[in-house]
Amino acid sequence: MKKIKLKSTATLVMHWSQELYQQKPLDRYMKYLDLNEGEYLIKRCDDICDWYKEVILNRKMLIYDNVILNLISNKEPSQIVIIAAGMCPLSLKILQNYENRVSHIFEVDQSYMEQKTSIYNEFYPEHSDNVSCISCDITKPNILKYLKTQENFDFEKPQIIITEGISYYISPSELEKLIKIFSSHDRKNKFIMDYLIPFNEVDIDRRKIPRDIFETIQEHCDIPTITSYSRKDIEKLFKENKWNLQEIYTLNNMEFQRKGKYKYFHTPSDGWIQIVIGNI
Repeated sequence: MKKIKLKSTATLVMHWSQELYQQKPLDRYMKYLDLNEGEYLIKRCDDICDWYKEVILNRKMLIYDNVILNLISNKEPSQIVIIAAGMCPLSLKILQNYENRVSHIFEVDQSYMEQKTSIYNEFYPEHSDNVSCISCDITKPNILKYLKTQENFDFEKPQIIITEGISYYISPSELEKLIKIFSSHDRKNKFIMDYLIPFNEVDIDRRKIPRDIFETIQEHCDIPTITSYSRKDIEKLFKENKWNLQEIYTLNNMEFQRKGKYKYFHTPSDGWIQIVIGNI
C-alpha cells in the first residue's frame, strides 16, 4: 500500500504524538503515513519549544482515559463520534482493548477518510466493521444527515462526542452549532473537547510559547484567525444551552494524570490548553 502523504498540520500533530502509537498493533498504522510534508513546520515549532510534544501527549491521553472511563461506566455499549478525526488512530487504540463496550465508532473529517478506511480494511479487518469514516465538512449543519445515512448510526443511543484539535480553527458560533447537533433532550451524550485559553491568561514567562506556536501554524497554513476561550466563556456556553458541565482540566491536571508528577506544568497558569467534559 502506498504511503499517505499528510498535510503540514496533520504531520505536526502525528509527529508530536507518534510515541503513543509505537506499540503493536498500532505501529503498522504509522508505517503508512508520509510525514515529510511537515518537516519545515516541525522544525519551526521545535525551535520555539523542543518539548511541545508534551502538550499533545497530555491532551491525547486525558481524552483517551476519559473515553475509556465513560465506556466502562455506561450500562450499555456506547456510540462514539470523533469530530475532525484526521489521521489520529484513536479508534484503533480504543477498540484493541474495549471493543465490547463500543457499539460503533464514527470518524468525521473533510480529509483522509477514504485513505483511513483503506488502512482499516487492509490491516485491521478485525476492527474495520466497527468503524465508519465519513467525509464531511464539520462546520456545516448537514453533518447529522451524513451520519444518519450510516446504517449503524443510532441517534437514540448514548454517545461520546470527541472534538479534539479543532476548536482553535473555527468560530465560536460554528462550534456552538456543532455541539447543538449532538445535544440530547435528556443530556445523555458525553462531550469532550480541548480548547485554547487566551494568551494573557498564561503565565507571563510562558505565554510566548503558545503565541509563537499558533502564530507559526496560522502563518504557515494560511488560517484566518485562532479562537480561544476563557473558563468563563466555556461555563457561559454550557449554561446558556442548559448543558451539564462536569469537569475542566488544565494542562497541569493532564500532566499529573499521565505521568504522576509535575514537570513542565506546575500550576494552571503554566499551560494554555484545557479540556472540558460534560453532558449535552
